[in-house]
Amino acid sequence: MEGYCAQKELYFMDIQKASVWKRAAAGLLDAMLLLLVAAGIFILLLTVFNYDGYNAQSEALQNTYLEEYNIDPSWIGSETLTPEQQQIMMEAETAFGQDEKAYYLFNMLTNILLLSISMSALVGLLLLEFVLPLILGNGQTVGKKIFSISVTRVDGVKLTTLQLFVRTLLGRFTIETMFPAYIIIMIIWGSLGMVGTVILVALLLLQLILMAATQNRSLIHDLLAGTVVVDHMSQKIFRTTDDLIAHKKRIAAERAARQEY
Repeated sequence: MEGYCAQKELYFMDIQKASVWKRAAAGLLDAMLLLLVAAGIFILLLTVFNYDGYNAQSEALQNTYLEEYNIDPSWIGSETLTPEQQQIMMEAETAFGQDEKAYYLFNMLTNILLLSISMSALVGLLLLEFVLPLILGNGQTVGKKIFSISVTRVDGVKLTTLQLFVRTLLGRFTIETMFPAYIIIMIIWGSLGMVGTVILVALLLLQLILMAATQNRSLIHDLLAGTVVVDHMSQKIFRTTDDLIAHKKRIAAERAARQEY
């Protein structure tokens, strides 16, 4: 019985990595919760920054130019305009583009959108991936709690607040969320095109390669923070490094004692 217990404790020294399916299920649930939280914050920020007010001013200014140049709204986006209509549209667009107020309103709307997207993602991630795991303990989010997986240091010791912060801010927010988000925005605006698509595919492939090739199936945020996702039911999580050292010494002593016999 004592030999079995010693072997069992020795087994717990190995990192019991969480299965890919558990991680995927927990990640999907956390992503859904993040979208809900971030969407609420995004709408709130648009209201705070008066996005609708600036948008109404921009639309009113556009209508002014439509009336000034006698442009029918149905002309916008049409591919069947006459050469005369095309000339009128070109003149109106040129005048609108040189209008200082139009330029100001465009910049305000763009900045509000980008700032709201960034802040809603940041606040949402900090709440769900940093604050909540500190409350639940062992780096667990809602999804990880439900599927019984945890985040620890690579040696099985409970991760520090700094590691969790780096994992969330630098890994999850900066590299894995906002970088792809801005690439997508630039693709939509026509600034990157195929280059942006290649970058997104490369980032996805990098994540897949890291999960397949690294010993702990680590993604970028885990590599940056020095963490690993473990199975909470089978992994022994040590409170401090001293606890880990004491555990190893005890196992080594028990192993030496057995070898004497």
